[in-house]
Order: sequence, then structure tokens, then C-alpha cells
Amino acid sequence: MKALSRTVMRLASCYWRGLASEVSLDCLKKAESGDFEGIARMSIDPRAYLHWEAYARDCAAVSFLKKFKNLPSRQPLRQNAISKWWEGERQCYSTNERLTRFLPEFYQDSEEDSRIYEIISLIRKEVRNLIGARPPTLLEGRFGPGATFVDRGLSTTIAHKMTSDPALTRGAIWFLPSWLETKWGKYHARSASANLQFVPGNRFTTVPKTCLTDRAIAVEPSINVFYQLSLGSALKARLKERGWDLKEAQDVHRQVACESSVSREFATLDLSNASDTVARVLVKLLPPLPGMKCSIC
Repeated sequence: MKALSRTVMRLASCYWRGLASEVSLDCLKKAESGDFEGIARMSIDPRAYLHWEAYARDCAAVSFLKKFKNLPSRQPLRQNAISKWWEGERQCYSTNERLTRFLPEFYQDSEEDSRIYEIISLIRKEVRNLIGARPPTLLEGRFGPGATFVDRGLSTTIAHKMTSDPALTRGAIWFLPSWLETKWGKYHARSASANLQFVPGNRFTTVPKTCLTDRAIAVEPSINVFYQLSLGSALKARLKERGWDLKEAQDVHRQVACESSVSREFATLDLSNASDTVARVLVKLLPPLPGMKCSIC
């Protein structure tokens, strides 16, 4: 296993010594012995602290190199990411099995389920009040900075994406009329060599996360992601109308967390594997149903 570079080791040593806590000195000891995976596995429990500064020092110590991509490791990073992804899939399967009976087409009123369905209905109404009944009629798509199903490596500029063969899933075919009205779509409609590709889904891959595991990601077809980003922008705009500006959310959450660390009114919750355990049926359950009233459109 490769050693940590002298420069990084020197900086980390100065940092941990400067924090001067038992945990930071333990990090230094592990680094000097080459136990970098041990550093990545270290965690602290905020409930074990009586003062914020002691917690802040120890949290800084265990977090300093946790996501450093060149931290030496013997772990099978990609395989660990795939295993974690399958774990999320199993959780989603269980969630879907549990919630399917509450979908409108399957729901049968019973004393056992009526209270749960009432809660789901209340959440659905709140979601509608936040985002409205339906997306805008005109969706203004946009390109993201990363790769697509077809565009890889260094060929991911807007120019590459507009001139390469466009791709989409069959479930996104409803976006084709709108896409053909864009300059991107018109360019391919006029091109003699245009080749619209239908693909079965996104492409699974992994990217660096920590020295213990990679992160699983999905690389989407170009037309799909074009309109996914469009819908994301529309949702952000609707939320902003209701006073939830996601561009400022980080600063607001930081302030609330700071105040709540004193008042104890709120607490933050960091879930493991959160994005990979958003189950399909839950997403189908929570959007508003046709005919529901809301305060915005």
C-alpha cells in the first residue's frame, strides 16, 4: 500500500497537533503507523460531549482526511460501492412492497391502514402547496457539466453534447416534441447523419468518495438529463415562491443549526445512503393527485 505524501503528512500532523485533543492525537498516531483506513473509519458521537468546542475539535480531526482521494487503502473501492448500492436497492424493494397498497389504484380502506393513508394525504397536500399542481407548460431544458450516456471523458462540453447522437429512454419519449423545438433538436432534425438513440436506462458507474468506498452514480441519456435539470429548475422556482430559496438554504441551515445547538429547538439528521433509498413508490405517493386544491399553481 502506498504511503501518504510527505507534504500531506506534514500538513496533517501540524493540523492534528494544533487541535490538541485526545482524538486528534489518536489520528496522528494512526497516520504515523500507516493505519489510514482506521482514520477513515473514525467517528464521534455528539451526545458524548458537554461543550461545543471539544466536539468541534474532534469532528474536525476525524473529518480532515476522510474524503482525501489519495488516502492509501487496500479496500476494493468499486466493489464496496456496488455492495452499498445493492443494499439500498434491497431497502427500496422492502419500502415499495410496504407502500404499494397505499397507491390510489390499490388502496382499500381499512381500519389498520386508514390512519397511515390520512398522514400520506396530509403530506401530499403540503407537497402540492409547495410545488403546485403540475410542472410549467414550457420546460426550458439545460445541459449539466458532467458526462451523459453517450458523452464521456473529455468530450462533455455543450458543443460535444449538441453534436453527438442524442439519447433517451422510451419513458422520456413524451419530451421529443418539445425537444424538436429547441435549437439542439432542430440541428439534428436537419442533419443527414442524425441518429436518435433509445437506451434502456442510465449507465451505472462509480466515482471516488473515501478510502473505504467509491460513490455509485447514474449517468443519464442526454435528452433525459436535459429535461431532468429543467424540472429541477422549475421545482426550485416554485419553492422560492414559497420562501424556500435553495440557493440560500445552506446559509440558512447553518444559522439554524448554530442557534439550535444552544436552544436545542432543532437537530440535524444525517442519513446513511439517503439518496439511494428514495423508493419509487414513495415518489409516486407524495405528488398531488388531480383535482386537489392548492394555494399556488
